[in-house]
Amino acid sequence: MKRRINNLINTINEEAGIDIFRNTRQRDYVEARALLTYLLRNYFGMRLSEIQRLFKTNGYPIHHATLLHALKSFKDTYLPHNPFLQGVYTKASETLNNKTEFKIRHIQNKIQDIPEEKLDEVKQLIDDLAV
Repeated sequence: MKRRINNLINTINEEAGIDIFRNTRQRDYVEARALLTYLLRNYFGMRLSEIQRLFKTNGYPIHHATLLHALKSFKDTYLPHNPFLQGVYTKASETLNNKTEFKIRHIQNKIQDIPEEKLDEVKQLIDDLAV
């Protein structure tokens, strides 16, 4: 898994033409770090403390609250307004979605956000299809 994470970091760096661990608050860097944080959390299932440790290991100490803000802002704020970021996100997520283990983890993460009554509806649909 470590190799896959390093490949993801390298892909983001190459596509963005930056080093996402450079200590700066420039928009390109902030949004690229948010992309990495989002993918690590949702596709790799990493805990925030693990993501924080990864950033620190790569020379960019990051606060827990900053990671939460990045996760919250990525889909609603950064992604819709940055076509370049959309391209990098699409490329990275397509690569990850081709792996069964990432598909399962991604679905599990999405299920956690679904209200109980909607889960009952989905279960019923699946049961109906199985018959």
